[in-house]
Amino acid sequence: MRQDLRAFLLDRILSAAPLPQSFLDPSFAAMPRAFATRVLLRTDLATAQRNLPEAIGLFEQTAEGVLLHNQADRLDWFARALAGLPFYFEILSPDALRVELAAVVACLARICHGFVTK
Repeated sequence: MRQDLRAFLLDRILSAAPLPQSFLDPSFAAMPRAFATRVLLRTDLATAQRNLPEAIGLFEQTAEGVLLHNQADRLDWFARALAGLPFYFEILSPDALRVELAAVVACLARICHGFVTK
């Protein structure tokens, strides 16, 4: 009725009935969130898809690697997901994602330093 993407919590749906109308199934990865991010993954498409869940975003093969278009509500979560990748990547936007990734790196460095000195 609203002619827009809608998300529904299953535990709040009281009843449902089929209707004659149909619609295209939208990708959850493309749903607008608080932050639109773009990350160039320095790998091939198959490797990117093997290491990241499909719902994390839209993957686009380019000559330089795989461009990941992501919509995220929390950049700290996305930064942690990127930090675990086994290949190089480049954050194209937003700058705030670089700040979040630097915080993840600093945390990991503190953990490693504590482990080495004990």
